[in-house]
Amino acid sequence: MIKEGDQWKIGRVVLSPMVKTMIYQKTRDFSEWQSILRGFLFQAGSSVLAQESGQTADDSQGAYAILTWSSMDAAKSFFARDGWQDTVETLSSGAVQPPSVLFIENK
Repeated sequence: MIKEGDQWKIGRVVLSPMVKTMIYQKTRDFSEWQSILRGFLFQAGSSVLAQESGQTADDSQGAYAILTWSSMDAAKSFFARDGWQDTVETLSSGAVQPPSVLFIENK
C-alpha cells in the first residue's frame, strides 16, 4: 500500500523468480565445513535471502548448502568475489573433493 495525500492506494507489485545456488562437497567434517561456510556468508555481508545446509541422506561425507538470492546477478557476483576462492581452499583442506556450485533459476 502506498499513501498518496490522504488516500491509500495499492502499489505496483513486481515479482521476479528467485534464484538458488547449491553448493555440494564431500567432506570429512561436516560441522567444520558448515561453520566455515556460514562464517564466509556472514563476513561477506552477502545478499542471501535464505540458506539451508545439511548432509546428504545417502552419504555421510556429502555436505550441501542451498542459498536463495533475489537475482542471478546477485548470486554470480557473490561467487566471483576474491574471498570465495579463499573459502574454497579452506573448505577443501578437510575435504575429499573441491566444492561444486550449481546455479538454479525457476522461470
